[in-house]
Formats: sequence, C-alpha cells, structure tokens
Amino acid sequence: MTVILDKSVNVLFLKKNEFMAISTPMLKFLDITNFIAPGFSYAKYLAAYEVEEQKGFIPYEYITSLEKLEETSLPPREAFYSSLRNSELSQQNYDYLCQVWRDNGMRNLRDLLVWYNNKDTRPFIEALEKQCEFYKTLGLDMLKDAVSVPGLTLRYLFKTMPQNHFFSLIREKDKDLHEELRKQIVGGPSIIFHRYHEKGITKLRGENGKAVQSLVGYDANSLYLWAISQDMSTEHPVRRRREKDFQPELIDKYGRLSREWLEWVADKENITIRTKFDSKEKQLGNRRIRVDGWDARNNTVYQFHGCFFHGP
Repeated sequence: MTVILDKSVNVLFLKKNEFMAISTPMLKFLDITNFIAPGFSYAKYLAAYEVEEQKGFIPYEYITSLEKLEETSLPPREAFYSSLRNSELSQQNYDYLCQVWRDNGMRNLRDLLVWYNNKDTRPFIEALEKQCEFYKTLGLDMLKDAVSVPGLTLRYLFKTMPQNHFFSLIREKDKDLHEELRKQIVGGPSIIFHRYHEKGITKLRGENGKAVQSLVGYDANSLYLWAISQDMSTEHPVRRRREKDFQPELIDKYGRLSREWLEWVADKENITIRTKFDSKEKQLGNRRIRVDGWDARNNTVYQFHGCFFHGP
C-alpha cells in the first residue's frame, strides 16, 4: 500500500505497519485502540464505562448495493450472518431489531443504517468522555498528552516523581549500550489458554490457528508485583566490556565523591540540589561560572572541595 501525505501533515506516528496517530496544524487523528487493553471489543469498551446504550446491528453482507437500502422491510435473521466472524444474529437480538424498526417508524434499510451509525457514535462519545474524565483526575489530558497508554503512563510518572528524583539517560557516546539493551528485550505470544495443552495439538487463536511447537507454564499470580518490587538499576551505568578485560568504565569518575556528598546534603537537609548529574550545572553571574550544586529555593551554592581533582 502506498500512502501519500499532504505537506500539512507535520507529525506521523507509526507502530509496525499501522498508523498510531496523524497530526496536522489543525487536527490530530488518534486510534482509541491505543488507549485500551489488547483484545477489547467495542461492546466491552462501552460496558467498562457503564454506557447503557449499546452497539446496533446491520446486515453487512446482505447490503451489496445502494438499491438494497431502499427495501421496505427488515431482512430475515439469516441475512445478518457474518462470514468474517462465522457468527449469526441471535433470536433475542433480532427480536430487538424488529421492535426498533417498529418503534422508530423505519421505512427502509436506509433508516436502519442511519440508526446503526448513530448507535456507533453516541455510545462511543459517552464512553470516551468518561475515560477522559478519569485521566483528568490524574492531571492528564488523555487526547493531548499522548497517543497511547504507555505515553500517558510516562507523563504521569514524570508529573508525580519527587523533585529530587531523576532519570539518568544513556549518553550519545554510549548509544551502542542502548541498542544492546533493546535487542535483549524479546517476547512472543503470551496467551492464556484452557488448562490442558499439548504440543502440536493446542492451536493459537482458534481451530484454524497454528499449532504450538513448545509449551512453557508459569504461575503468573503477582508476577508483575514481584518483579517491580526487586532492586533495579539506577543512576549512570558502569560499563565492563570483554574487549577491555571487564575493567570498570565510569561515566564521570572524577565527580563520584562530589555527587555522593551533594546527594547526602540534599537528603539530610530535605532540599533539592541541581547538579550536572541530574540536569546541567548552574551557571552564575556575568562570567557564567559553573557551580557543583545549586539550591534554587534557598538561593544557595554548594561546592565540593574534597578530592584530588577538586582541591584540598
């Protein structure tokens, strides 16, 4: 497929071969599926936000031309069969459609199509507004702050993180380390089946799916809670490479004592000290003199003079 975008499109978000969002100077087009759990259906989405009005029904495969829309009676229940989903309309839902046809005084299938399109729109807007209201309680604008749930999570993390906590990013010089970490993040289909499984027999995604070639069983209860409760790496990394006989490579070996002292002072005094390790060194005066630490709230400079490189 070839997609030709107008020059007015200034931002385009892609995930594999799918568009996550398209942004222009006037509008931003988002995909709601990026804000809900995988496998969620439209009906489940409405139910999750307690929307009473539900999705309607239309005989997709029966309407093969515009002339069909002029038919003056509701087609039989068999006309609502979907070969795509291999499913048919239940008798209960068909009886509901018959009542809708009578109560709304429908004259032809065109009226049913209009009703169906409205049923696709009104409940969705109601659910979307409730979802946006939930994120507002967290100080987030769902449709402006991100294009997916992971983006909202990251924004919330930075909004709620204490001022004296920082993320140490990987330097440009060590970008190969970033790529190495990305390559180590691997995964496959993680699907909850029924209790009994057998290699070569259990199918992925239904009877027409591919038979699994290996089985691994885990008790996933509290697995994520256990994982996030473990000690995790923080601050700038210390690299040890095989080609350098695993000798430690420090990001800033001359500033370690300085940093430890500044962080100790910040913790002891319950203040926030800006350093080059969490932001940039503060520059003061016309000469733009750099200082080791800067407490903006108390207008105080902290200098470390306690190692060979910083003087006695």
